[in-house]
Amino acid sequence: MEQFLSVQSEPKKILIVALCGIGDTLSFVPHLQQLRARYPNVKIDFLVHNPRMIPWLRRSKLCDKAWVVDDRRYVFNKDSRWKRICSFLSRTFQIRREQYDLAFWPYAQTTWKKIILARLLGVRCTYMHTASHWVEGWLAKRIVFVPFSFTDAVLERNTGLLMAHDTQWPSIQIQFSADLADAERGRLALARFGFAQGRHVVGFHPGGNVNWTPYRQWPAERYSELADRLCETLDADAVLIGQPEEIKLLEHIRSKMKRPVTFITDTTFEELVDVMAALHALVGNESAMVHLAGFSGIPSFSLVGATNYRQTGPWGQRSYVVRLDLPCSPCFETGYTSRCPHRKCMADLTVDRVAHTILPIILDLAPKNHFKPAVISIPVEVPNDAQWQQFMYDRDQWSALRI
Repeated sequence: MEQFLSVQSEPKKILIVALCGIGDTLSFVPHLQQLRARYPNVKIDFLVHNPRMIPWLRRSKLCDKAWVVDDRRYVFNKDSRWKRICSFLSRTFQIRREQYDLAFWPYAQTTWKKIILARLLGVRCTYMHTASHWVEGWLAKRIVFVPFSFTDAVLERNTGLLMAHDTQWPSIQIQFSADLADAERGRLALARFGFAQGRHVVGFHPGGNVNWTPYRQWPAERYSELADRLCETLDADAVLIGQPEEIKLLEHIRSKMKRPVTFITDTTFEELVDVMAALHALVGNESAMVHLAGFSGIPSFSLVGATNYRQTGPWGQRSYVVRLDLPCSPCFETGYTSRCPHRKCMADLTVDRVAHTILPIILDLAPKNHFKPAVISIPVEVPNDAQWQQFMYDRDQWSALRI
């Protein structure tokens, strides 16, 4: 189609529309590195609702300019609706005046609102994941809808966007280069937080948007016991990583610990990237931090229950998903998660099971070659009583209704 930008013609401006969480945005960074290598003189801008990553992307010369929308729900928030509509439209037409040649939307949740926004932005050629809606005519003009499978990981889906633009796109290298994550800078940052030079530091991330998705959280008390056990065995220090609003959670975990622990809650994203590269290992809920650790090349362990580890598990040379091998897990996409009466996927993931699984991996310093997360499914005995059978029946019936 003549309005699309051909592969042979180099674009002048590229827009990355990352209206998603930090973890999902991180999953596009390896592709962003390739875009920058492929088009070193092209202007690459971001449209985001969370600007926290932008200074780091600018430091790494991966981003030239950032456009920020002030609300992740766009104009559909009930508070000050007309003010938000005017602000939103003003920002949209500012972006439109830039006349971008290419746009990539690296998050596989294409809604009507996003399709309308894509058209309003006026980009010459936009690559989005296939919508579940029937779209044609004006709405579909200048948009390439890229198919994907729900069994694909997020990084694989993002690769599909680039492959749709150029079928000869090279394979992805899943590790940050030194200009993105610098372990030496991280060690200096750890020293400023009070850690002695030369000491191993193990990180723990017990939060991660758990107010929105509480079923992703491993019980806080277990982080206390696990941190004590790992740090004693490894002769290491512990650091709890979280956001300022998670201080109460971190304080609760520290109150249950026998060993001293330091918090990192109020720091820049650039410093956090460097700190992550300097850690000996990281254990956490499925969140942006385990993705960041995985990309940084350190042993990272995502404790997973209901969410689909095949899609959102952290990638990296030493990334691991630790889960229980239950027939009902994962259940997030079935819609049954909030109705589950016992949450066995997290309740039965004990400290003993986690510690016995991850300690040998941390102690083995041999480099690994995998980039997809290595999934460790711990065998667990499933009850065969009438109550469990009724639970599985209810879950399957609910899933069928959702489908």
